[in-house]
Amino acid sequence: MADGKYELVELKVEGGYGKNASPRASVTLSCPDGKIDTRVGTSGVGMIDCAIQAVNFILGEEAPRLGSFNASAKASAIDMGSAAPGVCALTLSGSGGKVLGQGRDSDVVVACVKAYLEGINKLLVKQGELRQPIAVGN
Repeated sequence: MADGKYELVELKVEGGYGKNASPRASVTLSCPDGKIDTRVGTSGVGMIDCAIQAVNFILGEEAPRLGSFNASAKASAIDMGSAAPGVCALTLSGSGGKVLGQGRDSDVVVACVKAYLEGINKLLVKQGELRQPIAVGN
């Protein structure tokens, strides 16, 4: 059982629109074993999909232990304007049950990846693969 968790270190995405545009993503995660892993050049349907696919490449062997899972997400900006924070809430269901992952960032793509990682970490805790983080009170 690992003490750490999956955390986003860096995310780079390239988007586009049109016939020849293909979104790409590169993601760097801190993994539960303390290693830093980067996946570059994944592609997908959109920028969020690319980023999630890059995370899944890093999960590699973890993904099968999660079982088959479904994600349902809602992403939005809190306010109008370019500096509005983006929020994402998603539900993951797998062999560990159902969990809610939430993410918040000035970039909605980053908010979605943070929400996804929070959900993955919660599923792994429920399955006994990760230790529950200890909350520190004031």
